[in-house]
Amino acid sequence: MLEDSDVEALADMYRSKHNLILNRDKLPRKSTITRNYTFEDSMFVRSRGGSAVQLHLKNPKDKSFTKYVTPNQGEEQLTIWRSGVNFLSERLPKIVYFPTFLFNFPDRIYLEQNGDKTNAYYTQVIQDVLDSHSEGLELQKHIIDRIVRMREKHPDTATFMAFLFAQDEKKQIDAVLQKASSEMSRVIFGSWNRILDRNVSGKRVQIDWSLDAERSNAPYLEVSIVDGESKFSLSERSLGFRWFFSFLLFTQFRRNRKKRPFDNFSV
Repeated sequence: MLEDSDVEALADMYRSKHNLILNRDKLPRKSTITRNYTFEDSMFVRSRGGSAVQLHLKNPKDKSFTKYVTPNQGEEQLTIWRSGVNFLSERLPKIVYFPTFLFNFPDRIYLEQNGDKTNAYYTQVIQDVLDSHSEGLELQKHIIDRIVRMREKHPDTATFMAFLFAQDEKKQIDAVLQKASSEMSRVIFGSWNRILDRNVSGKRVQIDWSLDAERSNAPYLEVSIVDGESKFSLSERSLGFRWFFSFLLFTQFRRNRKKRPFDNFSV
């Protein structure tokens, strides 16, 4: 449903961008918007949206308004109509769907494209956390690519891990994940304190990384909760905490997501 501020913003956009006057009275406050998602082998392929909203516009010198609606109109009118629909779409609240399987937080998040939808989604979630820093940090560029470059220089699988952990690249990867860990700790436990009115101290999130020798040294992440001197995997925490943790992780960082597909990480 459109608010008065949405209507005024749309009118201002058409006046400044197209030199057109919007008929505010004929603009429907309620419209239906649909979006279809296409998946192949459980992997996201594309999305398409549609709207039946009608816009009535005119030039300042015209006496009557022209109706703009898709699809039965010329290319010029269609472009003007799309301009308004796209403008309104940016102001819509975002609706995010979370499959229930995602709340079974994996012990390991593999940073490789292997068709596993859980890994693909959680990899994107970690990227959402990095995006919240606004420093341009990327899992592919700053973690995966660094490991790949070292692998090319040292192809011996049996000794690759020892070789990698002696390089500066390990410190660089650790620094990236430390930033993600700190941001997750701030948001998760800060929200925990506000929502439950509890002063939780001494707890933090820690993201570690390693290589799986049984899977050709595939890199993976492990997310743990550090409580004082002890460290626990999420599977060792209560069901209530796991749901709370996952819900905040999905909702609080999702808004930071940049327009990059969540299944494009590969080694």
